[in-house]
Amino acid sequence: PSRILDLGCGTGSILLELGARFPQAQLFGCDIAPGMIAVAEQKAIVQGIANIELKVEDLEFPSYPEESFDLIVSNLALQWINYLPETLQKIFKLVEPGGSFLFSLFGDGSLKELRGAARKALGAQYVHEQKFTDPDTIVQQLQQAGFELTGIRTEQKEKFYDSVEHLLRSLKHIGAQNASAEHPQTIMTKQHFKALVDNYMSQHSVENKIKATYEIIYVDALRLE
Repeated sequence: PSRILDLGCGTGSILLELGARFPQAQLFGCDIAPGMIAVAEQKAIVQGIANIELKVEDLEFPSYPEESFDLIVSNLALQWINYLPETLQKIFKLVEPGGSFLFSLFGDGSLKELRGAARKALGAQYVHEQKFTDPDTIVQQLQQAGFELTGIRTEQKEKFYDSVEHLLRSLKHIGAQNASAEHPQTIMTKQHFKALVDNYMSQHSVENKIKATYEIIYVDALRLE
C-alpha cells in the first residue's frame, strides 16, 4: 500500500506498525479524542516516522478526498458509532478501486455480563443499552455499501478484571463510549451503580476477579471498482 488510513487510530499503535512494515507508504490517522492523537504524534516523533498525518476527527464524518487510500484499517472503533451502514458507505468512497478495507469490531456477544448486570440494576430505566452487531449484519451492510467480502471470522475472548470499576476504566482507556442515540444525559445514581456492581459480582466473580466476555469480528473487504 502507498496510502494507509487508520480510522479511530487511538494512540497510533497499529498505524505506526504498518508504517514500519511499509516504510514507503504515506500514513494517515484520525481519532475523535485529542489526547489519543497527541500520544500518537509523540510516538511518531520518537520512532522517527515523518510521513504521517494525524488529526482529530469523528470517523463517522471523514473529510478525506474520495478514492484516496489503497488500504484503510480500523481496530475496535466502529462498534462505538451510531450509524454503521452510512459510515461504511462513506468509507467505501475513500477506498480507491482495488483497495482493501480491513477492520475489527466487537460482536453482539461482547460485554454480556456488564449489560446483563446493568439491565437487572436499572430495570425499566435501562433503555440505552449499547448494541453490538453480528457477522451476518456486517456482511449485508458491507455488500450494500459496495464492498466485496473476502474474509470474516469471529473470536471469543475472556478477560478478568480486579473490579467492575477496573473494567470500566479499561473500556474508557480504549475510547469506549455508549454510542446509542438514546444514551442517558445524566450520570447513573450511586444506588444504581452499587446494584450493578453487586449483580455483576454475584454472577460473574471468579477468585476475587470478574469475568468479561468479548466477541471480536475480523473482516477483510475489497473495493473492486
